[in-house]
Amino acid sequence: MKKVVFCGILLAVVWLASLLVFVQKIHALEVFAIPVVMTILLLGMGLFRCLRHRKVLQEYGEGSHEATAEVRNLEVLSTMNLLSCILIAAVQFYLLFWYSTGRGSFSGRENILLAFLGLLLVVVGNLLPKLRPNKYIGIRLPWIMNDEARWAKTHRFGGFAMVLCGVTMLVCSIFARVPSYCALAMLLFTVGVIVIYSWVVKG
Repeated sequence: MKKVVFCGILLAVVWLASLLVFVQKIHALEVFAIPVVMTILLLGMGLFRCLRHRKVLQEYGEGSHEATAEVRNLEVLSTMNLLSCILIAAVQFYLLFWYSTGRGSFSGRENILLAFLGLLLVVVGNLLPKLRPNKYIGIRLPWIMNDEARWAKTHRFGGFAMVLCGVTMLVCSIFARVPSYCALAMLLFTVGVIVIYSWVVKG
């Protein structure tokens, strides 16, 4: 409940700040792009969490091992959602600052966006190893879904790989101007390495 309240307050502040910049500085609808994404993310994930929790209790019963594992996965998902919204909001406040003071534009801040993407990967990478096998969150590859040992190894390695990729992005964003296609290449390479590892690792 605390996470929901915090996300609601954060979303309201983001909308208010964006509206003020829109009215006072720049009449461009792109100011609201991130608030719209945040709203959809929060509503979608909140609805999914409620429906999934109800279904889990109906299928397994409260207190069962399966229900406990599913609830834990939902908690991890909720934490990911919360941290993602905090990072997205931080990006929006940064962009609003630069845009409203005339020091930059939404399209000219590639490095700060790269830094926030790096932070998001670090956060997700730290949460991945806590997930248990499920059908809706995590590295859901067919050959690891029914092998709990393989799932655990893949998510430990995947978490490490994402943290490494995130830290690399953070360092690059500080010391060099990195084109967006380089960030995409780093992310795709990391995903590819995780997929290959999941295929070759033994359960």
